[in-house]
Amino acid sequence: MNRPSGELKRIARGNLVGHYGIPICVTLIAIVIPFVIQLAFAFVLGTDQTAIQQVIFLIAEILTALISYVLSAGVNFLHLNIARKRPYQISMVLFGFMEHPDRFILTGLLQYAILLVGMVPAIVGIVLAILQTTIPCVVACVLLCAASAVIVVFIMLYTSLALYFALDFPAISVPTCFLRSFSSMKGHKKRLFYIYLSFIGLGLLCVLTLGIGNLWVNPYRCQTLVNFYLDATGQPIDIHKAPNPNPQNNQNNGRFDWYV
Repeated sequence: MNRPSGELKRIARGNLVGHYGIPICVTLIAIVIPFVIQLAFAFVLGTDQTAIQQVIFLIAEILTALISYVLSAGVNFLHLNIARKRPYQISMVLFGFMEHPDRFILTGLLQYAILLVGMVPAIVGIVLAILQTTIPCVVACVLLCAASAVIVVFIMLYTSLALYFALDFPAISVPTCFLRSFSSMKGHKKRLFYIYLSFIGLGLLCVLTLGIGNLWVNPYRCQTLVNFYLDATGQPIDIHKAPNPNPQNNQNNGRFDWYV
């Protein structure tokens, strides 16, 4: 329907008012688990690391990033249920680990790999500036970094719906999810870019609260982006029915009709 970003945000606020408890808990869990894992590795490996320990730490960072991505699948799955007025509960944050985690790991790896391709010009520019610290090389580095930033933004916009497709359609392959994301984002990139920009102010306020504000802002952002996905793909957005946080009311006695 090409709803304006302001309307998508208004619908998101309407879905969350009076129902912030579970989304806040899920956000906190998705933040704490990777943080604890990173803290454990940092404590075990210490500060004076050997070359092997540095490699182990790098591997741990990659694994932590993938765990964060799988947790984000659970977070977005919960928000899809909220937007669709389906039952939801805190345990949904682990959905990505319970339902084919390899699928979401592959989605995350592919997304990171595509982003890495977009960063190649910046990497080349930085290496060039390090090897030759002349003014032309520094200028070239700045231009290449700027070009890389533009490429990365476009990649982020084009691939932004891949995770939602992976959640919604388990029968299709991960590459197909990315192809559908590319196709669905035609004509919607500016709108999504504006939504990202509109949360910068709230992000700065979160910094002033030492990150505590993220417990409220992140659910608001996730719910807005879920509404954008539904709108961009032509799926209905129910703005009248209230969200249902009680899975016991579901006719399947706690077993959810998880997929579209």
